[in-house]
Amino acid sequence: ALQMAVNAGGILWVPPGDYRLDATVVLTKPIRLMGSGAGFWGTGHWSAFFSATLALDLFHVNTDGASFEDLFFNRAGASNLPSEGNAMLLGNTQKAPGQAWSGATIRSCRFLGHCRAVWVVHMQGWRLLDSDLYTCYGIQIENRSNADAGDANISDCTIMANGAAGATAAIYYISGGGLKVTNTKL
Repeated sequence: ALQMAVNAGGILWVPPGDYRLDATVVLTKPIRLMGSGAGFWGTGHWSAFFSATLALDLFHVNTDGASFEDLFFNRAGASNLPSEGNAMLLGNTQKAPGQAWSGATIRSCRFLGHCRAVWVVHMQGWRLLDSDLYTCYGIQIENRSNADAGDANISDCTIMANGAAGATAAIYYISGGGLKVTNTKL
């Protein structure tokens, strides 16, 4: 049902509740996914997505202008394997060289337990704002379309990598143009 709703694009409000995803949701049209708030661990009512299995990626963003606001992304179970299950893939690992999407925004979201909260592959001009990431790797950035393009912004975030799971960086930066990080705890 969620895949059908996002296929229309536009604005989609996600009411408070827990939403189990059995398959990756692929965004192919500009959309603004808005929740009721990401809350703090164990308090409040939030709009929460969680994976049915450890290896499942929750969202793949294959479009310009996607936006996620006030959402909670949780991973099912516990694992010490840093290669399993991402909350969000911005771009597509199969996109042709020299091509990229742009303008994704993640604002006021919480991520818990994924291999990567956000994996940026073919996305330029993306923003991660006022969000908390508690994952194996907080965010991995590798702009495969043009290693020197796609200025990005991380601001007012907390990004913590789980070193016990074999991760070595809160921000794992391979390539991707300029990256501005402000007022962010690593």
